[in-house]
Amino acid sequence: MEELAAAIAKAQTELESLAKTRTAEVRPKDTNKAPFSYPYADLGDALAVIRPTFAANGIAITQELVFKEAQVGAITFFMHSSGQWIEFEPTWVPAG
Repeated sequence: MEELAAAIAKAQTELESLAKTRTAEVRPKDTNKAPFSYPYADLGDALAVIRPTFAANGIAITQELVFKEAQVGAITFFMHSSGQWIEFEPTWVPAG
């Protein structure tokens, strides 16, 4: 785990802040509350910043979809060129 941890720590020092290029428009269900908006970075924006930096440090991120009853999840793997890896348990959401 030493090489993967060192590579992740190094990559994190090289990552830039994400530009928030998208805007979310929110209309509250409570009609007494005013609509509002906020800027955010979407997954594509995040991956565009993360992938090159992680690749330069020998790190790959993959996901495997898994299904349980009426739920779907994604197991996330951080893998290093040394062969070391970390597996993150899925967060389950309703299928469909």
